[in-house]
Amino acid sequence: MQSSTVRLSSHNMPMGHGGSGRTPSSSSLVMSRKHALSLKLGKTTPPPGPGHASGMGRSLMRRSRECSVRVAVDGNSNSSSSPAGAGGGTSTTTSSSSSSSSSAAACDKYFEDDTRPIVLFDGVCMLCNGGVDMMLRFDTNANARFAALQSEAGQNLLTRAGRAPDDISSIVLCESDGTSHVKSDAILRIAQLMDIPFRIIAPLGFLFPSGFRDGVYDVISENRYKFFGSAEACRFRDPDFNSRFVE
Repeated sequence: MQSSTVRLSSHNMPMGHGGSGRTPSSSSLVMSRKHALSLKLGKTTPPPGPGHASGMGRSLMRRSRECSVRVAVDGNSNSSSSPAGAGGGTSTTTSSSSSSSSSAAACDKYFEDDTRPIVLFDGVCMLCNGGVDMMLRFDTNANARFAALQSEAGQNLLTRAGRAPDDISSIVLCESDGTSHVKSDAILRIAQLMDIPFRIIAPLGFLFPSGFRDGVYDVISENRYKFFGSAEACRFRDPDFNSRFVE
């Protein structure tokens, strides 16, 4: 097939977008040559001018902006109308923060005039009550106070410690600075408040990994009623140590 040479001049070149007579770019020259060759071969598909691609680009950008605006509006609408707990994260966070603040304020009264730590114990557990009796006996300096987990003070302090107010699964040691300790850590720290030899032996317990210590604690705690029994009434106070108990 004999090759054909197409002569292109400025007056028969495809015009740019808007019909201006600007000097065509190299891409326009290539497209024009292809168009001329296609006409010679009998193809009649019109060439996509330079303005065609840019027009499609502008159309896609416009659609993208419209979709973005629509999604943003829908998202704002959904977030503002969704109920707390089902996407209303702001309401849940605000409610949780206000609850924690009110709980902390309620617990301040327990440490206003007395900064001694408070031991929270299960008031119906015979093992726990025996432990409280031992602490009262061997804490001659009265370094710690006590409150039943089931008491109002106990429930408030549980919430302050970040635990459920009805959680009686562990002993809790609450400090005046807002910190709290549970399970084996609480036991060892309470022992450090007691007389010799407990305060000397207690540091040795921290040599064992907390996972191991808490594992042993959990086994005993989960079976405490079965092995040691439960009292008929909850222990909120002690006639001989009323000043050591908080309700």
